[in-house]
Amino acid sequence: MKLPGNSRQSVLFAAALAVTLASGSAMAAASYCGASPTNPDGLSESDMTFNSQSASDCYGVSSGNDNAATINTLTSWQDPAGAWALLAKSDTAVNGGVSYGSASGIDFTLSASADTAGTWMLSAFDSNGPAYANLPASMDFVGVLKAGSGFAAYFFDDVEVSEGNPGTWAIAFTNNGGQTPDLSHLSLYTRLDANGAIPAAIPEARTYAMMLVGLGLVGFVARRSRMAV
Repeated sequence: MKLPGNSRQSVLFAAALAVTLASGSAMAAASYCGASPTNPDGLSESDMTFNSQSASDCYGVSSGNDNAATINTLTSWQDPAGAWALLAKSDTAVNGGVSYGSASGIDFTLSASADTAGTWMLSAFDSNGPAYANLPASMDFVGVLKAGSGFAAYFFDDVEVSEGNPGTWAIAFTNNGGQTPDLSHLSLYTRLDANGAIPAAIPEARTYAMMLVGLGLVGFVARRSRMAV
């Protein structure tokens, strides 16, 4: 059927408008934040912090939901020692946003506020006493902010974890309507480090002092023994 001139122009205009709106609201191809001066979706390492420290890198925006398999495809953050595994997931609609997990004898509690920006907390408890591993410990994390139909991932490399670890987060991308979506959930992934496990606790200054005293005593005894011979 042949449309009248005015009707045909209206149809073409509507189609062009739909294409324009779709292209304007669609997410750009996901990419690393450190690969170029700016992430095409506006992500930044400072969108998520841990103990006042910004992420080492970020990636996104990816569509759908995050999982360990997806996180392990991020080649820039891979380590031959081990794969990423889900530690805890704070879902704003479940259990008040509180979630639990454990790794290498340390129990974790993860919580996050709800909105387009807010705070999160990772609490740690050494449940195995003096056995390995202990707090504070150095760990690798990937934090994921899921909002709307997409998510952004943030890589934290060798951060120090103690009993209380506060952080901040902000959704830096928009949905198909051009609005900043509220946080749906915050996931935290961790892995074994290059040595095959979470590094042991950082020695305190007192420990170093005791080691030096012990070495000094050994040297003193050795000298006395040589003199007595």
